[in-house]
Amino acid sequence: KQPDGRKRIAQLFALVVDAARKGDRRGCLLCNAAAGPASEDEDISRVVSAMLKRMTNAFAVALRSLKQKGASKPQAIEAAARSLTASYVGLRILAKAGEPVSSLQSAASNTIDKITG
Repeated sequence: KQPDGRKRIAQLFALVVDAARKGDRRGCLLCNAAAGPASEDEDISRVVSAMLKRMTNAFAVALRSLKQKGASKPQAIEAAARSLTASYVGLRILAKAGEPVSSLQSAASNTIDKITG
């Protein structure tokens, strides 16, 4: 059985925190490209946009599995999914910049709690 949406989202964010805890602060290719070359290269920008959309769609799928907080309203799900994508990318960038693990954990937990309840 697949874990519920909240758990899947929490597991993804935990991967970022755990990597930083272990000293891996390289970030991810998508987030690094979004923060850099995507602004200067149309081809990279198109690929980054498509991948961010896929991530947002995956978050929306996870959120639809929740039975609370208006999870049946498409606009609310889309807005929450976009917020999760932005938070994930931001978390990756903060990790790469050397933000303390405790701050990363706090940011991840607060985001997940606010969006998924």
